[in-house]
Amino acid sequence: MSLVTKPLTLIDLFAGCGGMTSGFVQQGFEPVFAVEHDLHAAATYGANFGEEHVYWGTSPTCPTTRFQRLTS
Repeated sequence: MSLVTKPLTLIDLFAGCGGMTSGFVQQGFEPVFAVEHDLHAAATYGANFGEEHVYWGTSPTCPTTRFQRLTS
C-alpha cells in the first residue's frame, strides 16, 4: 500500500517580500495565500512566488472568497 502525501500548505499574513515563505518553501511547504499591505513588497512577493495567491491590502479588507478555494 502506498501513501499519497500532499504538501503542507502555508498562509502568510504580513508577508513582506516573502522571506519567511522562502524558508518554508525550502522545507517543502506550498504557499497558497499571502496578504501584504505594502504595494512594493507585495509585488516582490508575487514575483518570487506567483501573483495568483498574493493579496495587496489590509487583512480586514481581504475578500472572503479568497479563503473559500483554500478549504475546498
